[in-house]
Amino acid sequence: MLAFYMVMKVLKWGLLAAVLIQIIPYGHTHTNPPVTQEPAWDSPATRSNWSTALATTAIANRTGLALVCSRRADGPGSSRMM
Repeated sequence: MLAFYMVMKVLKWGLLAAVLIQIIPYGHTHTNPPVTQEPAWDSPATRSNWSTALATTAIANRTGLALVCSRRADGPGSSRMM
């Protein structure tokens, strides 16, 4: 019975420590380095996919709309709004 109370005490203090770690802002004062060049893409398709995703995200963020698109398997470039 004593072991049960000791385990519960350790779990309680561990939970308290985990909550405090999430609350205390530590290490958030750094800034990201500036972008100086485009990354080395492994293929032109990767860059195209990245550009499309970036543009779609920027439009959604600017307009506040969530764009939901899916590509159909019956041909390149065919898409249908869901």
